[in-house]
Amino acid sequence: MGVSFWIGVGFQNGAIFPDLLGDGFWSVLLSNGMTAGGIVAVMLAAGMEFAGGRRCRIRLALDERAPQRVNEFLRSFTNRPGWDAAADRVAAAAEETLAIVSQSIPDDARAPGTLTLHARQDSEMVELEFAASLRCDNVEDRLAVLQDPPLGPDEEEVPYRLLLHYATDVRHQQYRGLDVVTVSVAAGE
Repeated sequence: MGVSFWIGVGFQNGAIFPDLLGDGFWSVLLSNGMTAGGIVAVMLAAGMEFAGGRRCRIRLALDERAPQRVNEFLRSFTNRPGWDAAADRVAAAAEETLAIVSQSIPDDARAPGTLTLHARQDSEMVELEFAASLRCDNVEDRLAVLQDPPLGPDEEEVPYRLLLHYATDVRHQQYRGLDVVTVSVAAGE
């Protein structure tokens, strides 16, 4: 934003390429600092989007085959030399997140819900974004409570504790009728 602002100020005050623009279309367009800064902001955002890591997406039904399909998807997604340990952590974090998401589906549901999984990978991190229509507790809140030592064994806490172990960061955003759980897993040891 700062780069866009200062380039806009530079064009507005005639400090950037004043002789090259002349009196044509580009001169009129770029003499306004808002327009010049906006164009630079759009170009920088597009450049950051293209320079970002690899992205993939899968949409599937939340049924008994979902864990296998998610595992196959993530294994092909993290299929890079030197990523064996990271691929295992990513698969384990996804499995626990899927277990948490699956707990929220009522047993008497007529049709299984759908899940959209977005995966983004760069050199240091894999980010998984699970989006589904759920009615579950906020995962972030449950993980914050788990920071305390356990009072006793609780089977419902097992996926949360394992997710806390595998993931670097977990965010859960709840919108009207949509839950988005974002899990970040570090690529390094």
